[in-house]
Amino acid sequence: MSERNNAPSIVVIGSVCIDTNTTEKGETYIGWGGTGPYSALAARKLGVGNVTIAASYGPDFTEYGKGFNLMPGPIEGVQTLAYTNVTTRAGRIQTCHNAEAAGPPKFTKRLRKLIKRADILVVAPLVPVSAATPACPEIMFTAARADETMPAS
Repeated sequence: MSERNNAPSIVVIGSVCIDTNTTEKGETYIGWGGTGPYSALAARKLGVGNVTIAASYGPDFTEYGKGFNLMPGPIEGVQTLAYTNVTTRAGRIQTCHNAEAAGPPKFTKRLRKLIKRADILVVAPLVPVSAATPACPEIMFTAARADETMPAS
């Protein structure tokens, strides 16, 4: 448990995205989405406030990520994974943009240390499969070797 407040520290390795949603009435709103923010929100509702989201994102996500503890930081020159969701009477039409930005986060020394110390590690890579796959071995290595010295990155 986290020494500060006896609440578990949680690291969510997942995705963040910018959702542009259009309702049947033609109203459009833009906000955050992805497994990282939704996992962090669920943890908050359960009373756990010490949640860090590890994800790849660009500077365009900064305004949507306020209120979340994000690591390792925005990648300059990259646009964040985004979805356009249009709701019609027939259902939702979803279009993915910037899928190449949805790769694994950079496993910096600081992020590795955070994963090593986390009470709970959530791996929630709901991103295009080709982007998520390369991260899995490194995530598992980092989690499995929590008591050993991690290689520098």
